[in-house]
Amino acid sequence: MHYLLWTLFGPASWAFWLILIGTLLLLGRSKRTRSLARLCLALAGITVFVLGILPTGNWLIDRLERMYPLPALENGFDRIAVLTGAEDLASSEKNGVLQVGEHGERILEALTLANRFPDAEILIIGGVSIRNNDKIDAEWTRDFLIGAGLAPVRIKAIGGSIDTCSNAEKLRNAVGSTRVLLVTSAFHLPRAMACMKHSKVNAVPYGVDFQHSAGRYGAGNVSIDVMANINRADLALHEIIGLAFYRLAGRI
Repeated sequence: MHYLLWTLFGPASWAFWLILIGTLLLLGRSKRTRSLARLCLALAGITVFVLGILPTGNWLIDRLERMYPLPALENGFDRIAVLTGAEDLASSEKNGVLQVGEHGERILEALTLANRFPDAEILIIGGVSIRNNDKIDAEWTRDFLIGAGLAPVRIKAIGGSIDTCSNAEKLRNAVGSTRVLLVTSAFHLPRAMACMKHSKVNAVPYGVDFQHSAGRYGAGNVSIDVMANINRADLALHEIIGLAFYRLAGRI
C-alpha cells in the first residue's frame, strides 16, 4: 500500500497534481481562486525546474550510493543474501517467467556472485505478490536462478517480508550472527544497512544498480532528460524519507 501511495503522491507526481489543481482553480471566478491557481502553476514550474532540470536527483542519489564502497571479496562468502525489488510481478504472472524492472542488476549480480562462490548459499529475501495465492517475488527469483543452472539446494527463498526492516529480521532468523554478503541497489544500502545493524545481522554491503548518471545527452551531473532526472530525484527522496521514517518509528 505504501508503494502505491508513494507512486500517486511522491515527488514524481507533484508537478502533475499542482497543474491539475491549478487548472481546476482557473475555472473559478473569484480573484482568490485565480491567485491560488497561479500559485499552483508557479509551484509546478519550480518543481519541474528543481527536480527535472537541476541535477538534484544526481546530487542526492550520488551521496546515497557513495556511503558504502564495494567490499573486497578475496576471502569469499558462505552466504549471499539478495533483497528483492527487481521483479516485475505483474508481467511475470502474465508471461509465466521472471520479468525484471529497472533494478534487475540485483538478480544479475546475484547470479554472477553465485558462480564466483560456488559453495555459497543464496538467500533471497522478499514477500510481495500480486494476489494472495500468487508466487512471491523471492520465489520468482529463486526459480530464475535455478533455471540459470544453480543447484536448487543452494537457493532459499525467504518470504513474509513487507519492507526493508522486516527483510533484516527474516535474514537474522535465517543466518543468526553468520557473516553474509548483502546484495541490493547501492542507493538502497544506507536504509538496508541501518535495518541490518538494528537487527544485528553481520552483513557486508555490496551495492549494485548504480543510478547516478548524466543521462544520454548530459555532461557531468547535468542532463536534459527531464523525466529521468525527476525519477532519479523521486528514488533518492524515497530512500531518504524512508530512512527518516524508520528512525522516527524506532525501527533503526
